[in-house]
Parts: sequence; structure tokens; C-alpha cells
Amino acid sequence: MRVALGMIIRSLDSDIEILRFVENAEKYGHRLDCVIVAYALRLDPVAVSRISEKVPVFPININDPLYCAQEFRHRGVSEKAARTLLTCPVDTDRGIVPY
Repeated sequence: MRVALGMIIRSLDSDIEILRFVENAEKYGHRLDCVIVAYALRLDPVAVSRISEKVPVFPININDPLYCAQEFRHRGVSEKAARTLLTCPVDTDRGIVPY
């Protein structure tokens, strides 16, 4: 079985919490196959590099729907599920996407 950590965040500008999670999983004998991070605003390449030293990381910019659709197809997400994720309403007052 493959195990991944997936999250939706505003900006990937720090690696601290992700690395803590990965290290804690390792401490208890669990290995993550990858980390998938959907981000909306900023991506810090240094944070991505540091996380990549421990586990493969796949950052996805959720503000680029064509890229997201391509990534979903590449990762085996069904067309129906991808369409649901890409067309879900956004709370425009707060910029929040339900999941």
C-alpha cells in the first residue's frame, strides 16, 4: 500500500510542519511515499528542496486549472473526480475551497 500526505494550504513557504510530520511517521515505523501540496499563493523552492531530501514532494498550484487537470490525469484521478475538484465553488469572501 502506498501512503501519501496530502494538504491544501495558502502558501508553501515553510517546511517545518511537514518535516515534523514526516519525521514523526518515521519514528513510529511509517514511511510516506510522497507529499502532495496544493497551494494557492506562494511556493518557496527552498522549502520544497528541504522536504524533497526526506520524501518526494509534488506541489500543485490550485490557481492554474489546466495544470491541475494535467496533474490529476498523470496521477490517475478519474475524470469525474477531477471535474468535481476543479469546479467546486469557492467562498469568494474568504477564498476558501471546500474539500
